[in-house]
Amino acid sequence: MATGFLTGLEAVFVYISIEPETDTRRLIDTLHAHGTLVAVPRIIDRSRMIAVPFRAWGALRAGPLGIPAPVETEPCESPIGLAIVPGLGFSSRGDRLGYGGGYYDRWLALHPETRRIAIAYDCQIDDTILSEPHDVIMDGVITEHRTLHFHRPGE
Repeated sequence: MATGFLTGLEAVFVYISIEPETDTRRLIDTLHAHGTLVAVPRIIDRSRMIAVPFRAWGALRAGPLGIPAPVETEPCESPIGLAIVPGLGFSSRGDRLGYGGGYYDRWLALHPETRRIAIAYDCQIDDTILSEPHDVIMDGVITEHRTLHFHRPGE
């Protein structure tokens, strides 16, 4: 993934992938190496996730769901212009099927100015996936074969 589209962004929020998700390690390393502030998720409790600055792979520990996360709990203070979001599946309309915890939907709802992009495998695109009223629609989905762009209502 090229980093040219990141020009002007102070920070990017990226999930730390676990199997079988699309791997984000190289993306995180590339962003970090180019001087982009990378924030990663940290679950605080059953209903709250925050974006915490990524320092190094060695500074991560298994979080509440077994996903590596920083131990620190101070949220990223820089404006996050882009969020790279995980999911089980996505529709070609931007609907997202998450893992059921609602962490990303709540975080994205609190940060409506943040662009939302999913990276996924093409086999995860499924138009039977529908969103519920509380679900946040993606601005785009990037797979190994295509890039899908969506427009938010009112844009």
